[in-house]
Amino acid sequence: MMDTDHRSFLTPVSYRLASMSDHPSSSKPLSYRDAGVDIDAGDALVRTTGPHAARTRRPGAGGAIENAIVALLQNNIPTKNLDNDHNIKNIIEELIRWYSPLQFFQRWVLEETEISGIKLPKFSKIAILLGSANRDGEAFEDPEEINFQRSNLNHTSFGGGVHYCLGAHLARLELEVSFKNLFQNNISLNEEPERTGAFGIRGFKEINVSIN
Repeated sequence: MMDTDHRSFLTPVSYRLASMSDHPSSSKPLSYRDAGVDIDAGDALVRTTGPHAARTRRPGAGGAIENAIVALLQNNIPTKNLDNDHNIKNIIEELIRWYSPLQFFQRWVLEETEISGIKLPKFSKIAILLGSANRDGEAFEDPEEINFQRSNLNHTSFGGGVHYCLGAHLARLELEVSFKNLFQNNISLNEEPERTGAFGIRGFKEINVSIN
């Protein structure tokens, strides 16, 4: 079992970010250096289950962390001190926009309406494509590019209106604490990750990375 002392994370190791379904009771709390607290294994955002393993939750903040790391590495963006080069809050919003874990919601039309010339009959069922909206060229300049200097951070990853995610503030806090720890290291992919294949939740079965 990996030592909970944060010094153990300074040694080059291989991490496997995956679901927390396997042997959760064998986990120990992970020490967050910047936060200065130990998070209990039952509530840990990231936990260790073996000598080279760290596991994250899905599909919320854990899935967002996995997607963010893959997005950075596949776009050749170094992780080391990334939060020193850019505002951490901008990093969070841009990575959530670029690689939203939740891709769509289904909703019912309560009153007949028309959007962009398309008539939506009353009681019809529609799908709101959040991931597509986050890559809308009319809303975001160069939407396929990861840009931490964007002026428009108004993505749809947390939904909107009465359906806006109640846990958005907690998710942002979890991401900030996690990223500030992860960005103290150089991270690289050991192998190309395999997608889960799920339609609504965009993510990976696991990601295998080295942290130095």
